[in-house]
Amino acid sequence: MKQLTILLALIITITLLGCSGGGSGSPISTVTAPSVVSITPQTGGPGTTVTITGSRFGAFQGTSLVTYSGINADLVSWSDTMIVAKIPANANSNGTFQVIVNGQVSNYSQTFTTSNPIISFLSPQSGNADTQVTITGQYFGTVKGNSYVSFNAQQATILSWSDSSIVCLVPSSLGSQSGSVSVVVMVDGNRSSNIATFQFSAPAINSISPSNDNIGATVAISGQGFGFNQNSVNGYVTLGGQTAQILSWNDNLIQFRVPQISSAGTQTLAITINGKTISNSFTVEAPIATGQNPNPVGKDQLLTISGNHFGQSTDQISRSVQIQDYGQVAGVTYSDTSLSFTWPVDNTIFGTQQKTVTDRKSIG
Repeated sequence: MKQLTILLALIITITLLGCSGGGSGSPISTVTAPSVVSITPQTGGPGTTVTITGSRFGAFQGTSLVTYSGINADLVSWSDTMIVAKIPANANSNGTFQVIVNGQVSNYSQTFTTSNPIISFLSPQSGNADTQVTITGQYFGTVKGNSYVSFNAQQATILSWSDSSIVCLVPSSLGSQSGSVSVVVMVDGNRSSNIATFQFSAPAINSISPSNDNIGATVAISGQGFGFNQNSVNGYVTLGGQTAQILSWNDNLIQFRVPQISSAGTQTLAITINGKTISNSFTVEAPIATGQNPNPVGKDQLLTISGNHFGQSTDQISRSVQIQDYGQVAGVTYSDTSLSFTWPVDNTIFGTQQKTVTDRKSIG
């Protein structure tokens, strides 16, 4: 009986000790604020990706956030010791990061220095008004905002904008000047880039060779500011209002074929580049016969008619020779200054008679 009493007493004692507390109320839970140790890199422009290292960020973002000079930053990734964030697109000055977890605000990070934009390369590096130019570099900002590009202080039309690439059009307001043009990227209206050089050429015709020829002939136009290819400047050539076939096109030389023209004589030669036209004159020549050998000619004799503008072998033309009261002649051999064929017509009249020989040419 004594043993049972002792056991109950021991149980009661243990129970009492287990329930006894060291004072009244619940235990206090201490929450420690997140800590920022470093940021990498420490300089850049809007949109730059920055790695924030530290502690107590939490394994998951949840409702936590990162601010840059009071502006919420876009987040790329989040872990307890490392956060990757982007400098806000509308950030235009130096600033610091803070991490906010469950209402607890971290210390300030080192100062992030907002860099001026940097131009690395222009493509192309020369052209005329409305030429499309790609500017490659850094720290342009992920969105255009109030930023712009200037060519000799003339603002360019922007086609696309990213932090490392801008596509724009050379301002048409540059007019007819030629030479080096200063290109500057201005971010947020107050941070200017280094100066890049663009060679501006106002379209101009210097010479046309030859200055006269027949349809189908190849003609070269020398000059400047034509654009580095036909498609880049929406270019085309007309002669006497007829669109010409382009054989080659670069900034200093255009080659084309004389198109089908209804009548010979001086015609307007026009080059249209980005909707702007420059012009000169060109004379379309008709074939001219200056003599024949033999004279007179008999049936089945080889006849050579000499002259000018019959057409080169490289001319892309369809041609035929017609004899009055006979029709088309077969087996004609051409050069630009002569044509030869076997005379197919009998002389049915005593003495000599005259026949008109017509050289017909057409494109195609």
